[in-house]
Amino acid sequence: MGKKDKDIGLYKRIMCGVAVLASITISFVMVFISDTPTTIPLSAIGYQNRLLFFFWGVTTSSAVYFNLKLMARNLKFKSIIFDWVLIIGCSMAIVTVIVMGYHPVRRIIHVGSAGLFGVLTVMCVLALLIVKLRKKSKLSSIPYLTAVAVAGVIFIFASAQVGWFTALTQVILATACLVTMFATNFLEKWPSDEKKIEPLIEPTSLNDTVG
Repeated sequence: MGKKDKDIGLYKRIMCGVAVLASITISFVMVFISDTPTTIPLSAIGYQNRLLFFFWGVTTSSAVYFNLKLMARNLKFKSIIFDWVLIIGCSMAIVTVIVMGYHPVRRIIHVGSAGLFGVLTVMCVLALLIVKLRKKSKLSSIPYLTAVAVAGVIFIFASAQVGWFTALTQVILATACLVTMFATNFLEKWPSDEKKIEPLIEPTSLNDTVG
């Protein structure tokens, strides 16, 4: 890997970290300035803090997008379909916060886009799982599989827009998801599946060759 590739990797990791930190910060600020964080879902708190809710949608979708793109890059996985599904899925988080309103139609779009956000991004997670499983070194895939699978399952529940799913629970699960993906990108060693080729002839010294 050249210096330019390393610089790009570091830049993308910084973007991942900033997005995750911003999402977590805004989430907890929005929840704890509410009077009823344990009795109403996050979107209901969004009615009280429209601007914070908008930034939550932007930072959360960005955190998911950047982390999944970095995972795909680390796996050397390129797919136009994957890219578009990820873009559309993350865009649904923005739609969710923009269309939020009391009108029945707006509520349907709000809930539907939130569901698509969860489903489409988890589809991307599953695609990366399949790619990793197809690698030759199955043992090296176990930590990655565990981390990303947990993140995917958590994210589906964290995106649920049902009344009994309170804001605090949603934020805790969403935070766990983002931290898991972030940690996977930073802590995963991405071991090479290619075995080192041992030299057929042991290197000899110059003196031995002359003698």
